[in-house]
Amino acid sequence: LSGADLSGARVREVSADRMVARGASLDGIQVIGGTLAGADLTGADLRGARLVDTDLTGAVLTGSRWSRAAILGGRLGSARDAPELAVAAVAGRDPAQVMARSASSSQYAVAFSPDTTMIASGGDDGMVRLWDTTTGRELRTLTGHTGRVWSVEF
Repeated sequence: LSGADLSGARVREVSADRMVARGASLDGIQVIGGTLAGADLTGADLRGARLVDTDLTGAVLTGSRWSRAAILGGRLGSARDAPELAVAAVAGRDPAQVMARSASSSQYAVAFSPDTTMIASGGDDGMVRLWDTTTGRELRTLTGHTGRVWSVEF
């Protein structure tokens, strides 16, 4: 896959251990499950990528770009300490924080969408808000609850 353009692709249960993707454009790719163990991602563009329950053990990340990327679950092995991942959000390494934009509301209930592109939040004001995980912008406010929203789920 060296030099390939897979920008925005959605992949489930990939089995690509030892894959070579040097310099590939994987901007915004979503990988759910599977393995990229031992993959050579040297110089690959993974900006905005979402990796959920994906094994990156032994992957070579030299010169790869990971800004706005999220790694949720899976195994990282030595890749966890790669300087390239310093700009990515990594579950289990980085603290998670959700900030409500409405000063009149305390948001308590939080859930990620299955594809990790949105967060739903609910709280004291009876509103459920949908947020874009890439931009942090509120996408929609769902109304109709008469009391506090105790939990949310996709």
